[in-house]
Amino acid sequence: MSVSKTTFKGYKNYQKALKLDSEGKELEAIPIYELALEQGLPENEIPNLLICLGSSYRVIKNYQKSLEILETASQKYPDNLAVKTFLAMTLFDCKNFQKATSLLLEIVATNPTDQNLQNFQKAIEFYSQNI
Repeated sequence: MSVSKTTFKGYKNYQKALKLDSEGKELEAIPIYELALEQGLPENEIPNLLICLGSSYRVIKNYQKSLEILETASQKYPDNLAVKTFLAMTLFDCKNFQKATSLLLEIVATNPTDQNLQNFQKAIEFYSQNI
């Protein structure tokens, strides 16, 4: 199988997982996100997939798996503020309140117009009221 076919399959599965996730079917979405990651995606889509995968694990209360995914994503994509924001939410759920708050304050103070944050604005606003 060529790389482009693999990437296409990965992207198609990523879109399927996003749909399930948006319908509140995180348990169904998780293995499809993982498959999409294995199959390959365009590089610019990988941070978003990792955010969604980590967030889905967080929603089903598997905080350790969420933390693992989002910490790895934060190390790989240190300038992606959306990754850091979702990491902060998981840190909060892990009862690491000081680190979560510190991370969020750093993000807001230094990058109020970041495009990655704007891409997830609806989800961040929802979780800010439901944390």
